Amino acid sequence: MTKDPYLDGDDVPSPVDLRDRETAHTWLADSEVRRPFRPAVRARIAEEVKAHGARRVLELGSGPGLLAEAIVAATGAELTLVDFSMPMLEMARERAPSARCELRDLRDPRWIEDLGAFDAAATMQAVHELRHKRRAPLLYEQVHSLLLPGALFVVCDHEPSDARPLYMTATEQHAVLAGAGFGEIKTVMTVATLYVIAALRSR
Repeated sequence: MTKDPYLDGDDVPSPVDLRDRETAHTWLADSEVRRPFRPAVRARIAEEVKAHGARRVLELGSGPGLLAEAIVAATGAELTLVDFSMPMLEMARERAPSARCELRDLRDPRWIEDLGAFDAAATMQAVHELRHKRRAPLLYEQVHSLLLPGALFVVCDHEPSDARPLYMTATEQHAVLAGAGFGEIKTVMTVATLYVIAALRSR
């Protein structure tokens, strides 16, 4: 496994290296089988983006482009995809060929450089890849800085199943979003262990 340059302290190491091509493809096949409700979640996120009328959308931790594909199909929006895995971005390009793909690690403070401004951002099951929830406040502040006034931010992740400092509860997500300057925060969907939260950048 490739050494993780950002792992430290009480971070939770990942059991897989998604920067490895074979591992990334195996993850894709397994994730859809283990969580057959994922297409419905993607559709709901795309609905939120469409309802907001967003035309320039940032996706954090795009993975293989399944959410990007759903957003483009629903909205025709211009997408910028950020992920730390080149194999994942290669798969994303196949599903959303018009998207701008950026190889960046969300734990690197420089990941926001030269991305531009957006009227929506979305992330699905990627925030926990920060490997510790203490990193979420800075990430959300950075996202806030990239969004135009009134822009939409949609966050999807898992409810925690143990005491590790990896996943945040929906309640914790609401608090961190509010602390980063987002308002009108609401949980718009829950299915199995996943929640989807929508918030607006304060004007």
